[in-house]
Formats: sequence, structure tokens, C-alpha cells
Amino acid sequence: MGILEEKEAFRKRIEADIKEIEAGILRLQAKAAEKKEKGGEEIEKKIEGLKKKKDEVKGKLSAMKDATGDAWSELKKGFEKSRVELSEGFKKAKNSLKEK
Repeated sequence: MGILEEKEAFRKRIEADIKEIEAGILRLQAKAAEKKEKGGEEIEKKIEGLKKKKDEVKGKLSAMKDATGDAWSELKKGFEKSRVELSEGFKKAKNSLKEK
């Protein structure tokens, strides 16, 4: 697979991940609104952090379109790290909401 095909496959996977996280954030927001009186403010802060991280991942996705060669390899590594952090942050927020 050439670099263009690899970038396209990677981009599609990340876009699907972002859509999944966005839908999950909406579900978390709805649940947090229901539990506002039981520590919902804490989960709201976590949700805001998730939104910021999601926007960071989207920004990196945009920058990836123009990257080539070594720059692509480095960007991909950073991108993977951000994606994992976003996914882990979502899981933590989801779990903390379940505990309330």
C-alpha cells in the first residue's frame, strides 16, 4: 500500500472514531443533565475536556492531509497518541457517570 492509500485508510478510520466519540459525548451530556444534582458538574468538566481533545484530533486530521514522507510518519504517531487519549478520556467520563 502506498503512502496515499495508507493516509486515506487512516483518515477514514479516524473520522469514524471521531463520529463515534461525538455521539458518545452527546449521550454523556444527556446523562449528566439528568444527574446534575448528583455531581453532574464534575462530569460536565470531563465532557468539556473531551470536546477539546476531540477538536485537537480533528485539527491534526486536517494537518495530516498535507503531510508527506517523514512528516506523515511523525504526524501519525502523534495522532495515534491523541486518539488513544481521547478514547481513554471518554471511557473514564463514561465510567464516572455510571458510578454516580
